[in-house]
Formats: sequence, structure tokens, C-alpha cells
Amino acid sequence: KKKTKKTDPVFKFGHIDANGNGEIRFLSNDEKVISCGSDSLIKVWDMKDIIEDVEDIKVIDLEEHASEVTSLMNCVTIPYLFVSAGNDHTVMEYNSGDGNEWTSELLTRFSNPVTAITMTKSGTVVYAGSSDGSIRVISR
Repeated sequence: KKKTKKTDPVFKFGHIDANGNGEIRFLSNDEKVISCGSDSLIKVWDMKDIIEDVEDIKVIDLEEHASEVTSLMNCVTIPYLFVSAGNDHTVMEYNSGDGNEWTSELLTRFSNPVTAITMTKSGTVVYAGSSDGSIRVISR
């Protein structure tokens, strides 16, 4: 009996710009995927739609950054909590009770683009690094 290879689903219309997608991460409950790009958007994708390869994938655009989003980090213990870093010098926090309605908060602003971000397992502390070599520790 010949095995047929299943085709992997493709994210349709991700970040459509010169540099495409930046980072892609699962949220801790594996129901949603977040992505960022040089189009200044963060997209929240519904994994069920992607796996089932539906024609109209549910995607939410978060438009808080003014320029390229350079880094994303999700909290491993809180399903709908993540932070982002951008060339607009900002670190943003995003939170949702259900993964559909999102709130955002500016955590800090650097004098240069923010190039790296991570957070503790509990989500209580965020570390962000800037292109000027500085690192900030941000308590949430």
C-alpha cells in the first residue's frame, strides 16, 4: 500500500511587505499562533483554522506599533499573555481572557529600537534589549 504525504498547511496572507514575517510563536495553550513583521502588525492566528486548512482563517491584527515589530515572547504559564518589541522604541504587553478580545499596554520606551525581548516563566518580569546595547528589567 502506497503512503501519501499530507501537505502541510500554509498561512495565507501573513505579513505582506518587503521583509515578510519576523517571528512566529505559539501561545502557551497551542490554540493560537502570533506573528510579527516589518509591516508593524502583530497577527493572532487561530490554530484550528490553520490545521483544518480552512479558506477563511480567523486572524486578528494588533496595530499598536508604529514601525517594524522585531521580537515576540509569550508567557508559558498564562495562555493569552505576550509582549512585543519594536523599531518604534517600545515594549508592549498584550493580554486577553479568551484569545479574541485583546488589550494592550505600553510597558516602556527606549531611546533606540528594541531588538530583543523575553519574560520569566511566571510572566512577572520582562527583559528587553535595545540596539544601543542597553537591557531593561521591567516588572509587570
